[in-house]
Amino acid sequence: MDPLAQLKDIQLPQEVSQWPPAYGWWLLAAVAIFVMVATVVWLLHRSRQRKAMKLGLIAIAQINTDKEDWLQQLNMKMKQVSLAYFAPETVAKLYGKQWQTFLQALVKPAKVSQVQELLETIGNQYYQPEAAVDKELLINQSKYFLKAAFPPNRKTRRLVESNSGEVSHD
Repeated sequence: MDPLAQLKDIQLPQEVSQWPPAYGWWLLAAVAIFVMVATVVWLLHRSRQRKAMKLGLIAIAQINTDKEDWLQQLNMKMKQVSLAYFAPETVAKLYGKQWQTFLQALVKPAKVSQVQELLETIGNQYYQPEAAVDKELLINQSKYFLKAAFPPNRKTRRLVESNSGEVSHD
């Protein structure tokens, strides 16, 4: 009798299953889900923060500069946008130089020169008869201002609220 004839064929092991995945794949999936959820939350938060600024831009674009009170309307729209980001007790009481200083504090010092005429006009000529001002320039500067100043970052917000609007960049 042949001893090799008594041997059975070689048994192949079962194929490796794709499920359940290794721990590294679970970790990768968890990180990917976290990143997607965080991105969606951030985008929603950002769009809510920018909503008042966007509505302000639309309102300023609709101001009729042929009317006598166009400068008051411009000032009112800028104050409405500011009230959306800051406490009413901080913003509502401001006018004249205090309002000008508050608005100036919202813009980075390097960008103040680009809205200087707007800030001076709001600070000095708001309650005076209409002077010779470039209306189109002021409207454009106010749009630029809203884009540059809002939504304010945490540092600016803390600085303005801690000083109740009496702020200057150091």
